[in-house]
Amino acid sequence: MAADAETVALFRKELELCDVGPGTSLAVLSEDDVRAEHATACLAAAAELEADAFQVNIRKKPGSFFGPGNSLQGNEPAKAALKSVDMVVDLVGLLWSKEQTEITDAGPRMLLIIEPIDVLKRMVSNPGDRRRIEAASARLAKAKEMRITSPGGTDVTYRFGGYRIGEGYPSALTAAVATPTSRAAGTTGRACSSTPRRWRTASTERWSSTPETSCCCRRCATSPTRSRSPSKAA
Repeated sequence: MAADAETVALFRKELELCDVGPGTSLAVLSEDDVRAEHATACLAAAAELEADAFQVNIRKKPGSFFGPGNSLQGNEPAKAALKSVDMVVDLVGLLWSKEQTEITDAGPRMLLIIEPIDVLKRMVSNPGDRRRIEAASARLAKAKEMRITSPGGTDVTYRFGGYRIGEGYPSALTAAVATPTSRAAGTTGRACSSTPRRWRTASTERWSSTPETSCCCRRCATSPTRSRSPSKAA
């Protein structure tokens, strides 16, 4: 499937934020013809940046689903190819899976892109995201518990210790690196779709959800992987 110039430019901008350039090895993971335009645009953008890019297209298994039920399970040759590169663009959805951890533990960074193209165009990353989210992550790393409330009815308490804290960015394009930090044991309370207005970490202090200290709630701080910013690919 062909990708239009605007979409290729969008992917190029994101890859540039990930420091993709000459000599960067990059694999695009996809399944069957799902998100074929994403794959085509990403490969075209990588070529413009003179990266060494290729596509790993696997069969979508019947009954497969996002995360732990992904189609990559048991496909050792595909996983070996993904482990061999500097960066993986995940169009399948390996988030929260053993496969994601296995691949990123071998060294590659992983960029998850699953939203429709029109959504990506509205939510492209910007370099300021990293500063805000890393400031929030530094606070959470010291915490044992976090409570989120909002005027819309959100009242959720997270106890850290069961899952790795994740750094997520308010963009539909999110780079993830599985780097263990603390883990969240569980949650209590109720949640709504409203953006949290107050965050409270029990072991530190209350603080406001401002642009300088936190990110959008759409990327939960208790996801099982810790992400690095798309604005800096280390």
